[in-house]
Amino acid sequence: MKFRKNDFKNKWLEELDMLVPELREDVKKAAIPVAEKNETEIITKTPTFFNRAKEWLFSHRKRAFACGAACVAVVIALSVTLPFLFKGSSITQASAEVIALEINPGVVFSVDKKGIVTEVAATNTDADVILSDEKRVAELEGRPVAAAVKTFVDYAARLGYLDFSGREAIRMTSCLENGRLENVGGALKGYFLEKGAYIAVVTEPVSPKQFLQGLGVENVTESESVALDEVVKTVCAMPTTYAQRMAEICSLKELQTIYREEAQAYLKANLEADLRKLKENEETVNKLVDLNDRISQHDDNPHFLISNDYWSVMECTSLLCGNKHDPYTQEFSALLQEMKTALYQYKEKYGVAIESELQLWSVWGEQQVKNLQRLIEVLADFSLEAVKVNFNFLSDLLQVIGVDISHWEKLFDLPETVEEYLAETKECATALFETLLAEGRAVYEETREAILEADYDNYIADLIAEYGSLTGYWAALKK
Repeated sequence: MKFRKNDFKNKWLEELDMLVPELREDVKKAAIPVAEKNETEIITKTPTFFNRAKEWLFSHRKRAFACGAACVAVVIALSVTLPFLFKGSSITQASAEVIALEINPGVVFSVDKKGIVTEVAATNTDADVILSDEKRVAELEGRPVAAAVKTFVDYAARLGYLDFSGREAIRMTSCLENGRLENVGGALKGYFLEKGAYIAVVTEPVSPKQFLQGLGVENVTESESVALDEVVKTVCAMPTTYAQRMAEICSLKELQTIYREEAQAYLKANLEADLRKLKENEETVNKLVDLNDRISQHDDNPHFLISNDYWSVMECTSLLCGNKHDPYTQEFSALLQEMKTALYQYKEKYGVAIESELQLWSVWGEQQVKNLQRLIEVLADFSLEAVKVNFNFLSDLLQVIGVDISHWEKLFDLPETVEEYLAETKECATALFETLLAEGRAVYEETREAILEADYDNYIADLIAEYGSLTGYWAALKK
């Protein structure tokens, strides 16, 4: 049977006619009274309306459930779409407080009346290294501010911005003295106690004007009065990353200057990490050379000719190597096994297999020392141009530890548009995150005993006695 589009409509109208009784003639002809309703009449009539509605719902459950489902669908759709349509205004209205965190990465949190982070924004390029990834931003927004701050601080520690082994401090400021700042400070204290780190937490209420000045907001004069609402609106209007903030207020030439600094920071961080790897590589190679010498000079070495290094012993199958059917002594066998293990570990760490004594000599000696010294000189007078000039040398040098820097060449060209600037700075920040994470892993994961609260409090008391206050200690560290 063919379905006609009007069938459903006609059936629905028929059911509706059955539900609604025909009006009497006197009712049809009656005049419609118009009168103002007062609150008493509304309250009196309301229960009657609800009773009638309840009776109708019980007698027409199927249709009621269908209508309810439709209403729910509309509500869900609105709840999903409205936050996106009105995100800017809703966040500004929801945010009631702002808290700035300074380590070296600087970040500011917008917080609602319930203490939930509604938005987060970087206040310098170092913070972009953490906030360049949307997933990490999602870890901060929508959470209690204490938890969000702890998460950000933990990322800073993982990346080496915060040294658990040294004398460090972090500073938090807010425009309100509602106790929330102290609560967040207490949560961070607990975090440092658990991590075994003597790091001071400086909490300081400041005026709205001082807060904006601390964020580097322009056009805030000393004589100007700033209200808290203005601070909240300003912070909520800030984009998540510092790069986006600069893109809104800087010319292309200024953005190119910023990009140059960020690219240089990325390259320098990588080269400093590579220098440490090269020094470790040199120490490892020295141990391999020493181990090979011990094998060559060992009394149990069966080789009769001059070439009696590890590789010659392992590869020789002629009578010149002695009787291969006779087992080596336990001491000499242990020496060979130690060398085999060391060569395997070297390959695993640096991606380079040393397969002969000649190759071992090629990565050892005076030339290697000269190369390291030249790299140190490049880092001492570092610039994008210095990397470009020494690119071939650096490329050859870093191949020793299995590092390919061919992708660096694209960093030498400055962005020609704002879109290129944003894309390239995000790429730099993402790559730098991975580099710093790998470099800081050993220090971050080092086993430390938890600190007793009394010991931590005594440490803070000593700082206050020496510097007058924790604010004074913070200022001394920043000099």
